[in-house]
Amino acid sequence: MNNEFLAFINSYEDELKKYNKVHNITRLKDIKAAALDSIEILNFVEFKSGINIADIGSGAGFPAIFLAFLKRDCNFYLYEPSYKKSAFLSLIKAKFNLDNVFIKPIKVECEKDLKCDLITSRAFAKTELIVTLCNDITNDNTKFILYKGSFVKDELDCLNEYKLHERNNRIFLEFYKKDFKIITN
Repeated sequence: MNNEFLAFINSYEDELKKYNKVHNITRLKDIKAAALDSIEILNFVEFKSGINIADIGSGAGFPAIFLAFLKRDCNFYLYEPSYKKSAFLSLIKAKFNLDNVFIKPIKVECEKDLKCDLITSRAFAKTELIVTLCNDITNDNTKFILYKGSFVKDELDCLNEYKLHERNNRIFLEFYKKDFKIITN
């Protein structure tokens, strides 16, 4: 991690604290830890130049804002239908000149004009629901990296193949859409 990224985290935290006093968009206290958790996937996922990444339920910008800061040659589409959260994301995009970030203040299932190579999501919904909501922006080769906790093991029945990457208190679930199967009860 370089000094530029550490300075970005500190500046982001200052902006978040100011915004959060009025709009209350997150309860996170340890911003640095959350930022480092956000970029952990860079240790095991290849981000090819020019790929499209959708972050679902972006909230205050974890993980996409931090990934976008480090991966300026990739396009990040942040889906956040909450007005106050998407306004904060737009503020961060402008303040830090994140020209590779595109704020989408809509629900991902309303998107019809984009196909993505990679989907990320942190603390948003169960795996099956995320894949279903992303149906129109994915194809069989789209990779999903979901930031999960220990409960992820209850969500694996809908996948034929997957990888789990355990780091600190986080489990990252990695799979391709082609490995998703619809569960019927």
